[in-house]
Amino acid sequence: MPTPSHASRHTVPFRVEPCSLTNWRCRCCGALLGRYLDHRLQISFARGHEYYATLPVTTRCRSCKTLNELAARALA
Repeated sequence: MPTPSHASRHTVPFRVEPCSLTNWRCRCCGALLGRYLDHRLQISFARGHEYYATLPVTTRCRSCKTLNELAARALA
């Protein structure tokens, strides 16, 4: 009997289509700031910290310190 792989123990309870989840990147350096879907933004940090925010969102890039804004009208 094969031993279950490490990845098989960590399953996601639901699937999100790849095209429905869009990356939000820094307009200057291209660093990933978050992922948005249906006017909500998912922000993940190291060590498993995860946050959800509603739009509009403004943040400073952790890499280059550029101010970035994501507004609801930008998704249309």
